[in-house]
Parts: sequence; structure tokens; C-alpha cells
Amino acid sequence: MRQLVERHGGTVEARSGGRGQGSEFIVHLPATSAPPAAGRPALEQPAAPALSPRRVLVVDDNIDAVESLKSLLMMYGHEVRQAADGVEAIEAVLSFEPNVIFMDLDMPRLNGMDAACRIRELVLAHQPVIVALTGLGQEADRERSRKVGIDHHIVKPLDRQSLERILGWGDAVSHIMSQSA
Repeated sequence: MRQLVERHGGTVEARSGGRGQGSEFIVHLPATSAPPAAGRPALEQPAAPALSPRRVLVVDDNIDAVESLKSLLMMYGHEVRQAADGVEAIEAVLSFEPNVIFMDLDMPRLNGMDAACRIRELVLAHQPVIVALTGLGQEADRERSRKVGIDHHIVKPLDRQSLERILGWGDAVSHIMSQSA
């Protein structure tokens, strides 16, 4: 999270009252794009891509991973929902109708592979682009992803170029699956 905040010209501060008293993390982000203070180099600000807003579902049992990606997507103007496992993902697909799903594969109750397979079996007005965002990166994992209908298989962490490519191409992204990471 610190790197994401710093990329946007902000800082992260951590505080704790001691062992067993919890921690507090304070994020400071600039309200406007003011020039950097004298003597400080300008941080490279990511240019928000010219994308039409999409409905994006982020599915992961790691709340920190969900919140980081959710914040970034919302910064780009996308409408974002989250789910903690495959069962919640299927429910969200039915109620939220996302254009894109970023889904971890290793989750409790129902893993991402099984959830993707069930989502592909649903009768929907449009099928979402499903992106496996996972720590599983072997060729066998990628092949299994393709077999269950996952459009892209990306090993964490998600880089900005992959994010922009997937969201920028929108519904056509499933047609260029073979070019994905």
C-alpha cells in the first residue's frame, strides 16, 4: 500500500501504542496536483487512462489486497464491489453484473477456479472478463485457468500496464487472451 500511496504523491505514517494495543496507519494524499516542494523531486504521477467507467468485482480473501486494488480502480473512476470468496463472487455477479472480475484462486468456501467455472455457466446478459490475480503461476495453473473460462492469468502483484490493458480493451479483451501475461 505504501508504494501505491507514494506513487500518488502521498505518505503513509504508522503508529502504535505498544504491544497488544493495535496499530494505526495514516495515509496522506494531496487534494490537488500542486507542484512539489522546493528541493524535492517530482514523483511520477500515473496518468489516469482514458477509459470508460466499468463495473469491477474484486474477489480475494485478503482484505488488504482487495482494498488496495479497489482504491486504485475507484481512483480511475470505476464502480467497484468486493467479495471474500467464490460463493460471494457468484452472488455479486448476479446482483452487480460486473464487466470485469479480478479473482484470487486460493480462497475458502469456493476457490476462484470453481467460481469462474460456475460464473461461465450462468445465463447473463453479458459474460464478464475474468482475470485470475493469484500467486499460482505454473503453466499447469495457467492451463487450468483457460479450461474453466478465465480470460487472463496474472501472477500477483498486478502491474499498472496489465491493469490498463485489461480495462482499456474492455469486452474485446477475451478475444486477445493469448497475448496476456
